[in-house]
Amino acid sequence: MEIKKIHDQHVHTSYSEDSSANLEKYIQIAIDLGCSYFVMTDHLDFDIPMYHEHWIADYDEQKKEIIELQKKYKNKITLLQGIECGYREGYENNIKEVVFHRDFDLINLSIHNYLDLDFYYKEDFLKYGINKMVNLYLEAAIKALDSDIDFDVLSHIDYAFKTAKQIDPNIKFNLFENQLVVLLKKLINKNKTLEINTKVQESINDKNHTKYLLNLYYSLGGRNITISSDAHVESRYLSRFEEYKQIAKEENFTYLCYFIKRKKYYFNI
Repeated sequence: MEIKKIHDQHVHTSYSEDSSANLEKYIQIAIDLGCSYFVMTDHLDFDIPMYHEHWIADYDEQKKEIIELQKKYKNKITLLQGIECGYREGYENNIKEVVFHRDFDLINLSIHNYLDLDFYYKEDFLKYGINKMVNLYLEAAIKALDSDIDFDVLSHIDYAFKTAKQIDPNIKFNLFENQLVVLLKKLINKNKTLEINTKVQESINDKNHTKYLLNLYYSLGGRNITISSDAHVESRYLSRFEEYKQIAKEENFTYLCYFIKRKKYYFNI
């Protein structure tokens, strides 16, 4: 299946608790940019420590809106529905229950919190230390891959490192290479896809970090990558894709992966 332009595969709309972005505005932007597809991946996160609540998008209501908007834009773009499943130890069956009853095109798996810790905010990093927090994040990611939750893409593998970098600008990701290698090997063995998240890369703001991550993954045999913006506002759709496509090419990657009805396709770069 050939497409002229890769679409963004990590996008949040007002169906997510942390976004007010309008679905139809996103679609119009994607059309203007020449995308053949648009997919939204709103949050599924259980028991968020910071808020002591669940973030569960109304996927059924969203599906109804997708059907109506597809009628409106039927000759211009194909609309898909994805999900970002935040792994939470002890809630594996809850996650699978949400996914089982719906026909998602794409499942992103991510880690936002673990135990009573949240990897977005600096407070836990300052309390327990950077090294411990990043190691716990990678430990949670390894547990997520060892679980029986099915998924297509592992999102923002460097999510906790981004917060660590905000505290210590000199820290390097290779400090955690032992656990990174374990995690990446599991990802490769499962034949899943690694996401390069431009929102996280922009925060880390170090091209060498991105190159290190891609080089390590490639050296272990990983070839399946995707580039995603993690947009929570419409203006970030496809943010800096050309820049990170070029970095991927420099690290010997020749294609990006995209998903329709959970089937993997390839976009040459």
